[in-house]
Amino acid sequence: MNYIKFLIGGAAATALALSVASCGDSNEEPQGGKTDTKAEWTDAEKENSRKITTEEEAKEYIGQTASLVLDKFRPADQRPILELAADFVDAYGDYTIDLGGSQYGAPRRGSKALGRLFKGFRDAAASREYLGYAASAQNVLELGMFTGVYEPDTRRGVFYRAGDSSDIIIRFQSNGKRCELKVVPGKAAWTLDAAELSEGEIDAVKIPREMTFSLTEGSTTLVNGSLATYWADGSELSFATDVTALNVRAAADTKATNSVVKSTEKLFVDGTEIVSASATVNGKGMVTSSTIEKAFDREEDTYETWTGNGYETVTEYYYEANPRKFANIFQNGSAYAKLLGRVMVKAAVPDSHKLLELDETCFNSYDYDSQSEAKKDCQAACSLLNSEVPAKLYIAGNDAATATLKWQPYLNEEDYGYGYSYWCWEPEGVMEFADGTRYSFYDYDVNDFAGLLNRFDNVFQSYENLFNALF
Repeated sequence: MNYIKFLIGGAAATALALSVASCGDSNEEPQGGKTDTKAEWTDAEKENSRKITTEEEAKEYIGQTASLVLDKFRPADQRPILELAADFVDAYGDYTIDLGGSQYGAPRRGSKALGRLFKGFRDAAASREYLGYAASAQNVLELGMFTGVYEPDTRRGVFYRAGDSSDIIIRFQSNGKRCELKVVPGKAAWTLDAAELSEGEIDAVKIPREMTFSLTEGSTTLVNGSLATYWADGSELSFATDVTALNVRAAADTKATNSVVKSTEKLFVDGTEIVSASATVNGKGMVTSSTIEKAFDREEDTYETWTGNGYETVTEYYYEANPRKFANIFQNGSAYAKLLGRVMVKAAVPDSHKLLELDETCFNSYDYDSQSEAKKDCQAACSLLNSEVPAKLYIAGNDAATATLKWQPYLNEEDYGYGYSYWCWEPEGVMEFADGTRYSFYDYDVNDFAGLLNRFDNVFQSYENLFNALF
């Protein structure tokens, strides 16, 4: 459920149209929708800033910033990841991991995290929403709860255990090449008392504090990264991912107390920081397991699988967050995003309940058969953003806002060759200046970054991935 990207980042997600273009104490009370409209810049950013006195100067400066970004960015560099991830989703996207009996007391037979991981990599590469790599990598946490070597069984539609290992290794073929996903858990762990939440099925669950992973194609490493998690029930929660995908690095760090969640994200290309962003959400009970558990719906998936002695009915349980319930925990938020430390957008979500109808912000060819239906849903999302998520654009060195951000549907189409194509209707950020002129970020030739609107469900995914790993 992706509406949380606008609850935590609605603000921030809004802010990230440009990119495409302190945690509080646990006793703190929610801020009641207060927002800080003053622009914030680091000392280094202030030193490199310039004072803008006219709107024409502002438009020129934004255009220069866009050109600097494009000089650093080559989307074709990510094609190997797109091709492998898309091929995996087509061939194995619905496969679960057949454990042949539970491990670590897990009350389910397999893991849906594998399909979610590769779908996230595919979507990030296709939409050029590269901070999505960090969000998708959170699924590695659930995979790290298993051990062994697994290979695909096309007859049963599962990855079966083909050998022993202290790590989890997933082997498969893609475009005639041998590929491998490897997850290595660290030795240190944290423990959560799970007896009450699992209705007595599990006494306690141990989660590695750190994990590393890699995705290789033949002898080439396409992706590698790390995860770090910690949860002290009722006190604090943290979830950090750091992913390098060829020449792109995406890092996300979420820290929470019962009253405040703060997420910071950064995107680097060839070592240069392109985007930095921060989002803060105020609420209540945000790290108390009994409170969070009430915001999840327990789902089940029943299917037939071949065991060698005939077909067996398997019921797999998993958790899906209920946004209407979560809105009582995550109540309001604010955020900003910066592009090259030169231009920034700030915004706020005063009341999360008003955004419940917003489930998606990227209406793409993977989920829709008709572009007209996708555009219709995109228009509804734009209308909601315009009315509920006010956002302003700032230039470094200038306290006053330079422009207001508005939203309209935009069709992003790409043909990557090799049989891979992609289209997506998404909210397009439009800068509206005081003189009445309007410029989209596409007018500045930064359309390659438009998909970053879809990245800010990082915090929400952290909670969902934690629950599915634990239970």
